[in-house]
Amino acid sequence: MEVGADGVVHVGAGAHWGDVAAALAPHGLGITSGDTRDVGVGGLVLGGGIGWLVRTHGLTVDALREVELVTATGEVLTVNAHSHPDLFWALRGGGGNFGIATRFTLQAADVSGLVGGHVRFDQSDERTVLGAWRDVMRDAPDGLNSTLLVMPALMPEVPAGPQLSVALQGAEAELRRLLEPLLSLPSVADVSLGPVAYGDLLEDAPPGKPPFDFVGGNGFAPDLSEAALDAFAATLESEVPTMLLLRALGGAFSRVPADATAIAQRDGQALVAVNRLVPLDAGPELRAAAAVGIDEAVAFTTGRYANFTPEFGDDVVTEIFPPVTLARLRAIKREVDPHDVFRASHHITP
Repeated sequence: MEVGADGVVHVGAGAHWGDVAAALAPHGLGITSGDTRDVGVGGLVLGGGIGWLVRTHGLTVDALREVELVTATGEVLTVNAHSHPDLFWALRGGGGNFGIATRFTLQAADVSGLVGGHVRFDQSDERTVLGAWRDVMRDAPDGLNSTLLVMPALMPEVPAGPQLSVALQGAEAELRRLLEPLLSLPSVADVSLGPVAYGDLLEDAPPGKPPFDFVGGNGFAPDLSEAALDAFAATLESEVPTMLLLRALGGAFSRVPADATAIAQRDGQALVAVNRLVPLDAGPELRAAAAVGIDEAVAFTTGRYANFTPEFGDDVVTEIFPPVTLARLRAIKREVDPHDVFRASHHITP
C-alpha cells in the first residue's frame, strides 16, 4: 500500500480493511470501509462500501479515484473518470462483472479527533428506541454516524435488545448532547462513549461460520415514517429469532447524484436489513415460515444493497439495481465482456 502526501492511497485488491486502517493511522487518515477488519478491499469497494463514516464521507466508491483492471482479453486498463469513464461508473457498485481489479486508488480523509462507542438498551421498549433514533438522526449533522442493531436472545455474551454504535468527529460532550434523546430513555442498560481511533471502530469478524442460516431482506428506506418504523418493529415479534439493522444514511451519501455511480438509491435515509435465524439444515417450509412479515417491512424500502444480499439470481439482480441502472450496466458489460467470462455472485449478463 502506498500513501501519497495528498492523502491519495494505492491499495491492492487483496488487502483487508483492518490492514488499511492500521497503515493509515499514523497519517491521521482513514477510508470509510466495512464493519470488520477481515473484510476484503476488493469485494467491498466493487459492491459500494457502506462504511462507518458513510454520512461524513459517503460510500467507499465515492472515495474511489482509479482502478487497475484486467479485462477478459488480458488487457490491463487504467480506469478512472477520464480514461474509460463508463467502465469507471460501472465498477462503482456493479461488482466483479467487468474484469479483475488488481489495484484501487482512493482518496483518504482526515479521521482524527473521533469519539464514539456503544449504547445498549434492554428489550422493554424497542419501538420507542427506533423512534428516538430516527428523530436524532433526522436532525443530526453529517459528522454523526450511527447504526442501530436489534439482537435476539442468542447467547449470554450477546445481550438481546437494541444496540447503538456511533462515531462523531468532534467532542464527546457534543456527541452526548446529540444523543441525549436516546441516552435519557428508561431502557438504557449500558453506555460506553469516548475518544476512539478509526481502526478501533472496526471489529473482528466472528471466528468460523455461524451455526445458523439467514432468511431475510434489505433495502434503502427513503422515509423513516411512523408506519415504516411500525413495520420494522413488527418483524421483531416473530417466534423465529430476528435481527433488525438500521444504518443511518443521508449526509454525504445523499449529496451524490443518483446516476453518478451504480448505487442509485441516494435518497435513502437508512439501510434497513431484517434477518431471521434458522438452522443450517432448515427445509423450504421452515424457511418460508421464517420469512413471514419480512416483505411487509421491506416494502418501505427500495432496491437492495448487494454486499448485504446473500441470495443470487436474475430476479435478485433486478431488485438490487433500478431498471435504468441495470440497462446501463448490461450495455457496458457487452462492451468489455461480451462473452460473459466474469460471472460475479450477483451476475450481470451482457
